[in-house]
Amino acid sequence: MTQTSLTAIRDRIDITTLPPGVLLTEEELADILIISANTLRGYRQPGRSRGPNYLRTGGAIRYRVSDVVQWLDESAVAVA
Repeated sequence: MTQTSLTAIRDRIDITTLPPGVLLTEEELADILIISANTLRGYRQPGRSRGPNYLRTGGAIRYRVSDVVQWLDESAVAVA
């Protein structure tokens, strides 16, 4: 279950401090972003909102930190 308390937010990992080549599991990335793994799975479905690029190695899904940071940067909405 994903926590959203202030303690959970304070103790979160800042993804930008991780080395760019680190590979995260779906569960690890979901915890870092405070979203569900199901949301990440939805991003991978054709015709859905586009999520971060991912790697499929065998049956495992992995997210490269550099891809996630790029996706977050590109997803930023400018306030006019």
